[in-house]
Amino acid sequence: MYDAVLSRVKETSLTKDLASYKVRIVEPAVEPNFPIKPQKVSILTRGLILGLIAGIGLALGINALDNSFKTIDQAEETLGLPVIGILPNIPNLATAPTQIVLHENSNASHAEAFRNLRAQRRCWPCR
Repeated sequence: MYDAVLSRVKETSLTKDLASYKVRIVEPAVEPNFPIKPQKVSILTRGLILGLIAGIGLALGINALDNSFKTIDQAEETLGLPVIGILPNIPNLATAPTQIVLHENSNASHAEAFRNLRAQRRCWPCR
């Protein structure tokens, strides 16, 4: 019995050294009047508006960075030089010489464009 009382006294002296935390109520809990739900319409509206603004900004930014010529008149005005002829985009011109491409398709529109350029070049000073 003495041992039990002695162990109890030791436990009490150990717990006395521990700091006690006082808890107090700052604000009482209040039950809401209605349940809170995700505001789907508001979230979708904000997303749509921000997406639209970002898309328009991206399109205007890409357009501002494009510095290629769109028309013949724009090229003449920018460079200050007359245009002698116009050549279409030929897909396999990078891999094959021009003579081979024109010889294979002698009736194609790009062959006619090269012939027209050659004729204009011969007569260019007489303009």
